[in-house]
Amino acid sequence: MNSKINNYVNELFEPYRETKSIEDIKNDLLCDLNERFEELVSQGKSEEQAISETLDSIGDIDELLQDTINLTHKLERKLSFRGGDFKNSDLKNSILKDSKFSGSSVKDADFSGSDLTASVFSASDLKRINFHKANLTDCKFYASDIKEGKFKETILVRTHFDTCDLKKSEFVECKFKEVIFLKSDLKKVEFKSCSFEDTQFKYIDLEDQDFEGCSFKNVNFDKAYLKEASFKNATLQNVSFIPENPLTNKYHKMIKSIDFEGACIDKVTYNYLKGFGIELSGVKII
Repeated sequence: MNSKINNYVNELFEPYRETKSIEDIKNDLLCDLNERFEELVSQGKSEEQAISETLDSIGDIDELLQDTINLTHKLERKLSFRGGDFKNSDLKNSILKDSKFSGSSVKDADFSGSDLTASVFSASDLKRINFHKANLTDCKFYASDIKEGKFKETILVRTHFDTCDLKKSEFVECKFKEVIFLKSDLKKVEFKSCSFEDTQFKYIDLEDQDFEGCSFKNVNFDKAYLKEASFKNATLQNVSFIPENPLTNKYHKMIKSIDFEGACIDKVTYNYLKGFGIELSGVKII
């Protein structure tokens, strides 16, 4: 690379050296300029003439750099919504990565299409919140009221619900990946056309829960109460039902009450359930 071109570009970008996205632009520009310089030299131009024509080709890039910085700041901003009243807020299609909602009222807010990656919701009122097509990857929900929440085609990867009230919430066409439900209230929650992979239900009351048609892979129901739960026409692969005390009559009655009619179940899960005397005549082994 030509040192004069490198020095010129380094000086040009010096005011923006703290911005990573600008550094990427600088490196690309340096590569292009040095290629242009080599091309001019190969055409018979002197070194000084080739340098002059190469640098003249840059033009004014200040506006481009400033627009890039403004966009970067918008994308990287981290917001705190602690203790505020944000009910009925229209936050559709917003970029809110790593935001903090603590002790806030966010009920009836619309986050559809928003990117909330790595955000935290703690001790907040989230009743009837709309997360349609929102990205909740690595989000944490702690001790929050999410009753009647709307989750349709929501991205749920490593999302954590800890001691939350999710009664009457709707999860429609959601793919749960490495999600944890811990000591949360899921009464009358609707799971429609959902898939669960590497997901855990720990200390959850799932009595009468309807999982009909859903798919489960590497899922743990760890000390979950599943009395009269339905897995009709569901697919279960490597699913564990970990009881608090498997020797009690209460556990035997509970697990025998689960409906697996029409389900497709792998051999290991099938034989585990069969060992507790569960009716599996309508089950397909996969």
